[in-house]
Amino acid sequence: MKKEYIVYKLSECAKQACRIDNELFTKYNVKRGLRNEDGTGVLVGLTKIGNVVGYERTEEGLKPIPGKLVYRGYDLDDIAHALLKEKRFGFEEVAYLLLSGELPDSEQLAAFKELINDNMPLDKKTTIDTWTDMAAKLDKARENLARALDAKTKADEEAKRQAEEQEQQQQPQQAAPIPTPAPTPTPQYHGSSGGSGSKTVPRGNNGGNTNNGGTSNSGGSSGGNSGGWYVPPETPDNSLPNNDSSL
Repeated sequence: MKKEYIVYKLSECAKQACRIDNELFTKYNVKRGLRNEDGTGVLVGLTKIGNVVGYERTEEGLKPIPGKLVYRGYDLDDIAHALLKEKRFGFEEVAYLLLSGELPDSEQLAAFKELINDNMPLDKKTTIDTWTDMAAKLDKARENLARALDAKTKADEEAKRQAEEQEQQQQPQQAAPIPTPAPTPTPQYHGSSGGSGSKTVPRGNNGGNTNNGGTSNSGGSSGGNSGGWYVPPETPDNSLPNNDSSL
């Protein structure tokens, strides 16, 4: 069978198998939507190619049944079981059935397979141009992605810098260091020439000297300003610092 004839035959069969009278659209109330008032599916178109059955009409109403898919009047389960039993593929057979409305015989099926195989390979130029175009689009997408990632990195760095500056501004200023008090001066002892019983006494802050004159009793006179001197109690001479017999 010639290829031109199979193309012509399929074209004529498709015209007859797919033709629908306009009066049928009114007869079957074709409309948009999903369900009719009685719960049936809304008929949105007319076709002779296939049909889906999910219920049966009974006296009690609609009765759900296992779903069925019908191609040109053939139950798809019957077609699939026959192909599995014979352990062969049925793509070309089902395609021929959908186009022409009838199953092909062996001669028609062989010619149809040859026709499909002749038009299946892609042209070399078409293939190269397609891959070249895809490669260019991928390169462009890669560049856009790189720019987007770079912009995101810069934005993250800027946000981190601003957050650090804001945190530093919110921190309270450190208090000034507390000055360390000066150490208390150590009293210095000085001798006084008040006689044989002279003793050494610490010098006060208000100036002047205190002479503990006389012998062992406190018979001396206070020559300094009042309130600025401390006179230690009577103690043996050898208990005072800087005890020198020559003083």
